[in-house]
Amino acid sequence: MNRVGRRGIGCGQQGASLAARCAGCWHCSTVQRHCRWQRPRTRRLIQGDQFRESVSACKVTSSSISISGDVGGGGLSSDSRQSERAGSRFESDAIEVCLPLEGESRTRWCMVLANQKDRKLAEQRHKAHAADKSERDTESRPMTTLARNAWRPRWRVMRGCDSFPGSDVGRPMHVGQIGSAKLLCEEGGFSGLVLWGSHVYLRPRMATDVLKNAAQKQIASDLLLPPPVPREQLHSMSTDETVMPLQLRVAVLATQDEFDETTILDMGMVSTTGNGRRYAAQALLHNLVASDSIDLVAVLLFDWKNSSDENCASSWAVPVEGPELLSLCLRGSRPVAAWRGSEAQLLGAAAGELHVDVAISIQARRPVVELMHKCITARTYAVMGHDYNLPYGPWGMEVDEESLMEHRKSLEHTSCTMLCTSQHLCDYITRFSNERIRTRLCYCADYGYFDLSVGQHTTFPPQICEGPCVTMISPCPSKGLPILLRLALMLPSVCFLCVSTVWTKSLHEVQLRAHPNIEVVPGMDDVGSIYERTGVLLVPSLWAEAFGLVALEAQLRGIPVVSTDACGLAEANLLPELRVPDVPLVHDARTRRLLRGINIEEAEGKLNPLRRKEDDVDTCAYRQAVELAHTYIATEAEALGFAIRLQELLQDPLRRREAGLLARERAVAHVSERRGLFVQALHNLVS
Repeated sequence: MNRVGRRGIGCGQQGASLAARCAGCWHCSTVQRHCRWQRPRTRRLIQGDQFRESVSACKVTSSSISISGDVGGGGLSSDSRQSERAGSRFESDAIEVCLPLEGESRTRWCMVLANQKDRKLAEQRHKAHAADKSERDTESRPMTTLARNAWRPRWRVMRGCDSFPGSDVGRPMHVGQIGSAKLLCEEGGFSGLVLWGSHVYLRPRMATDVLKNAAQKQIASDLLLPPPVPREQLHSMSTDETVMPLQLRVAVLATQDEFDETTILDMGMVSTTGNGRRYAAQALLHNLVASDSIDLVAVLLFDWKNSSDENCASSWAVPVEGPELLSLCLRGSRPVAAWRGSEAQLLGAAAGELHVDVAISIQARRPVVELMHKCITARTYAVMGHDYNLPYGPWGMEVDEESLMEHRKSLEHTSCTMLCTSQHLCDYITRFSNERIRTRLCYCADYGYFDLSVGQHTTFPPQICEGPCVTMISPCPSKGLPILLRLALMLPSVCFLCVSTVWTKSLHEVQLRAHPNIEVVPGMDDVGSIYERTGVLLVPSLWAEAFGLVALEAQLRGIPVVSTDACGLAEANLLPELRVPDVPLVHDARTRRLLRGINIEEAEGKLNPLRRKEDDVDTCAYRQAVELAHTYIATEAEALGFAIRLQELLQDPLRRREAGLLARERAVAHVSERRGLFVQALHNLVS
């Protein structure tokens, strides 16, 4: 694979100040005179989903990036009228594409290139899914043996089914009384229950098998089947002899967002999640399993995404009868048993029967927190706070007043505490909730995230890395794509390594690959191979970042981090001098607009918490604003703070090494001091 070589830092001019030396290189004339990558060279060009290598010339001017060469059959057309039709196919094989640096024509070309790539990717995904589904149908899933004291569901729930509709017995009960309804069903000898909407209905007395065999598909209904073992025999069959007196009984509610079929079937884990919350969830479970003072009674996996329909696009469909027992593979730990099902399946199986000391919700989303309160009976509830998508302040995605009220009610429960991944998130929640929510600081280091991320076969702290590249992970508008694109122009001799994850869409990749000093690689589970090539980590986030796990990961390896000085990143980047304050760009995740001339702190106080979401607006002007946010290149002034800090580090290897070692020392101290505090916090919550 072609990549930019190690040709030194900057434009080659010597003995001048940063401003005098670099300002010229951001313009056409000086770029042509000083930058060695200007000569004809091997260049990757776009052909559907592939980026082929062909000899071509890449020329950057003050207004555009010109790419010329053979793009293969079905390549790009220079016809400007075709460029306006994003879905059209292209005719010309050998052309020159001029990608403007700003304006409507840049957005059009980026959309054209991205749509062409997405069509090819969609075809590949369709073929891969067909093969994957066929393989899953014949493949046996690994199972794990339940611990002696682990919770086992007695009730079974048939998703999307009803039996003998209309034959209700007595008056319906509210879903909040489902535990009482189950008790009444067993004691009264009824055949089962039907959950429909917000109510539960009793079915007549008959054999449960008769009720099950008569089941038929019914949208929005779920059939609850009682166990063959009477409730009065349950205690005689169970024992708590192996439970230590000081052990906390804990149940965890997670979602399919944290675990997918790769987690179930492949010890290699997820390779391109782009989401630290997945690994954080696994580290949390690993920490609970490894603790002698914790009895992990149950792990519930709430799957709101995958349908049980045969035509479901997912290869991991929810079973009709559930919940099902799965074995979750955790990095660096033995598999953990989990019960996976829909909301109704977990509610019908666990409500009134799963009793623990502490219930933990991996997410703070409303459906997850509400389900935790409904199906788990606990002395105290803990909600993990990993982001700002909350019913308080301007950054949440909910705008419906009724939904906001219900969400707030579940979080403000008297026995509920939010464990926040940064002090800034704690303060944010306290401020915007008017102190109605109890919060506790809980860094990911508290449950061993960074011990686990090092890998099973390496020691802590990890080996020092001193690569040649400036690396950015998950480039996208929220993570600072506009800043990166400008830096690639301002520092043309610097090799930028971009790790594409689920955050990085085709629209972002086509822009990155247009720059000769940017190399794009896919995300991988072996983060060490990425950091080995990294000299400086760039984290120019333009939204509210709750912490920044990659920042601490890099610093543990002696890699200095240049980041935005806002929200949780101010705590994750341990060198204040490498944090860039007052960046006048904000990506509003709710409206998907890019706000200019305002920093994150100012936006936090000025944005209307009830402003409309992107789904509520369908105008041409709004669509253009959203497209602009995904194709915008920051101005020199907006990226200057990052350019200065990068240049200072890259031009002085000794200073870069000293900064990396200091950051490593502070990162190791942070991880060491916080180790074990999560389990301690759970005990404190109960006591």
